[in-house]
Amino acid sequence: MATLFARTFSLSAFCHGVARRTPRIQVGKSCVGSINVMTEDAAPKRTFSEGKLEKVKELPLIPKDMNSESLLIVSYLSDDIEAKRELLVRHIMDVDKVNYDEALEKCNEIEQVGRKNLFLQTVPYKIGITGAVIAGFGAIPMVFDINVALWFNEHFVTTDVASDEDLETYLEVGAWTWNWMEPVLGTASFTLLALQYSRAQLENLAIRPFTRMLRHRRGLYLVQNFPQYNAKLLSGFGKLITYYK
Repeated sequence: MATLFARTFSLSAFCHGVARRTPRIQVGKSCVGSINVMTEDAAPKRTFSEGKLEKVKELPLIPKDMNSESLLIVSYLSDDIEAKRELLVRHIMDVDKVNYDEALEKCNEIEQVGRKNLFLQTVPYKIGITGAVIAGFGAIPMVFDINVALWFNEHFVTTDVASDEDLETYLEVGAWTWNWMEPVLGTASFTLLALQYSRAQLENLAIRPFTRMLRHRRGLYLVQNFPQYNAKLLSGFGKLITYYK
């Protein structure tokens, strides 16, 4: 016990001696108390608002103005096609030993190859858009227009027509046509909801839906046609190529 006390006393005396021999420099205080934290050669930090205008002019606004490290981070962490295009252009410059303009032309050539067969690949989407627009706006006269409702009922429904006093307004017509429109619209809505849920489960299982499968194949197509360039860069760029610029 005495030995432990002696060692503790000796350590305390040593620390006290070191503290007395160390010069005290008071240049600033910390934000949590009055303890001096700044060294002799430290200087007060200046905020960005106190900086010069030249520093602001150096701020990159487009991927072309970024340095390679920042561009690589933005390209891999986002789906920005401009960042991926700029990164691919610089990669082409390094591989082909060409200047920026020539590398940009090569990148445009790669993009045109990636656009091959895009028209056929977008046909299912165009059919879906056209059908959705026709069905969405066509449902309005099907429900509320008396002439369309009478024609549709005569050829496809053949239910009893409501009396004239019950078909005087658009809402009354809608109340009558809703007898056969409700099952159709309700079933269509539930089917779309079920398909949307199925697609979400496919993504949870990492199974590519149709769109992601097409984008993946487009990336592989570029890799196969331009094997001299980095496969990851080509694949990432090809996945973001769209039908419309």
